[in-house]
Amino acid sequence: MTKRELPKHVYRQRNGLYFQRRGWKSQKFVADFGTPEFWAEYSAILSGDLPTSKVTAR
Repeated sequence: MTKRELPKHVYRQRNGLYFQRRGWKSQKFVADFGTPEFWAEYSAILSGDLPTSKVTAR
């Protein structure tokens, strides 16, 4: 098996990075991967402190 570049529940899609976990709402990351802002946003999502942003799908 190969090692993932991204942390758990974070997936790269065409238009950016998304947090996707079963039973949770999907959220798009605002900050770029690897920056301190990304890690702060990631920890806020896991702890439930960040309000969920609405992801629109067609």
